[in-house]
Amino acid sequence: VWLQHPDRDTVDGVVYAPGLGRYINRNEQTLLNQFHKPIAAASYDKAQLTPFFKLMNHLFPDETERDWFIQWMAFTYKHPEERPHVTPLHIAPDTGTGRGTLVVILQKLLGRWNVKRTNLADMMKGAYNEYLDRSTLVIVDEIGSGGHKYDAMAVLNEVLTESDTNVNRKFGAKGTVDIYCNFLFLSNER
Repeated sequence: VWLQHPDRDTVDGVVYAPGLGRYINRNEQTLLNQFHKPIAAASYDKAQLTPFFKLMNHLFPDETERDWFIQWMAFTYKHPEERPHVTPLHIAPDTGTGRGTLVVILQKLLGRWNVKRTNLADMMKGAYNEYLDRSTLVIVDEIGSGGHKYDAMAVLNEVLTESDTNVNRKFGAKGTVDIYCNFLFLSNER
């Protein structure tokens, strides 16, 4: 019955394309867009935002930096198909400052399935870079590198500026994919 139902949706393949609709027509094929975000209910109760702004004030004591970061978050949410090529770096020498809570907020805002995590050491190894595939945000947890800073800059320059790259997935196929992800760097070292 399901195979014959007139309202059944049929697609020819899948794609990850932030900013486009659920179904995409490309080269005479209908593709299912695997990108989606959580549906957020609008709220106009400013009291509900008080904990968020307390966290922002704590993590970013400088008002200009705080306002910029909030705008960066808004851009990342509103325009998942665009890469601003500007990467925030948050340095907090002390642990337990609330950055883990910030990561949870970003995951809830963007969808946990769209947020990947890695660290600079794994980026430098270059063996697997699947964090670039099907993500709109990559959180680089520890940017302290034991390697040479120019080696790190070469790796970072490629992933921060290119619009596509070859991806090597662990236990998966290699291939060229479009890159949509923005990055957030975190470190405990100045």
